[in-house]
Parts: sequence; C-alpha cells; structure tokens
Amino acid sequence: MIKKILKLLIKLFKYLGIFWGYIISIIIVISVIFSSDRYEVLVTKSNHAEAVQFLNDQVMKCTLGSDSIILYSNKLDCSFLKPANISHVVKAFQNYFIEDGWVYGSSTRCDEAKLHSLNLSALRGQILVISKYKHTASCLEELILIE
Repeated sequence: MIKKILKLLIKLFKYLGIFWGYIISIIIVISVIFSSDRYEVLVTKSNHAEAVQFLNDQVMKCTLGSDSIILYSNKLDCSFLKPANISHVVKAFQNYFIEDGWVYGSSTRCDEAKLHSLNLSALRGQILVISKYKHTASCLEELILIE
C-alpha cells in the first residue's frame, strides 16, 4: 500500500511539477490520517457491541439453566454468577478477553479509559463495559445485569 502511494507521488511530481506535487501529497496524507481515525472509531464501536452481546449471551446461558460457562481455558460455574461474586466474575471475563487477544482495561470512568480498548469492571454487583473511541470523553457504556 505504501509503495503504491510512493509510486503515485513520484508520478505526480513528474507530471505536475514540485509545487502541485507537494499540494496533492499533503491532501493525500491528510485524507489517509482522517480515514484511519474513522476506521478505528468504527472498529471500537463494533468490538464494544460484540463484547456486550457476548457477555449478555453468557449470562443468559446461566439464567436458562446451564451449569457453567466455558471461557477458553477457564470454566465459570453458573452458581457462582451472583452480584456478591462480581469481582471474580469480571476477572474471569477479563481473562477470556486477554486470551482472545482483545485490548482491555479495567477503568470505571470514561476519562480514565484507554483509547480504543475494552474496559471491564465490577460496579454495584454488575459488569460495567466501557469502550473509549475518541480522545475526548467519547465512550460507549453498558451495564450487564447479574441476577
């Protein structure tokens, strides 16, 4: 990709001259920077939705009578899935996301969350999921209820 862009820039310099070549180069660089930022925002939002759906599905399995949840190398017993055990439950899900290769954190506030990361933490007997998708305090937040 970078080689193609460099070849294109060399051709532009030859055909348009140095001045116009620089102008077009600047435009190309700016558009690449802004498009990659939009891509990261979309990926972060998509990953957040996928993580929230996964967590809700796992909690629902226990609600519907399953004995346990398999999280790769860990097994979480459904009888353990209670608000009183929430910190251990969150740790089990964090370990799952680490094994799955997700970027994660454990922040409970948007302004403290790492950019483009999935943050899982325990909050009042529930699982708090935060994903920060911009440098400003722009986050997606969801609470997963544990009953």
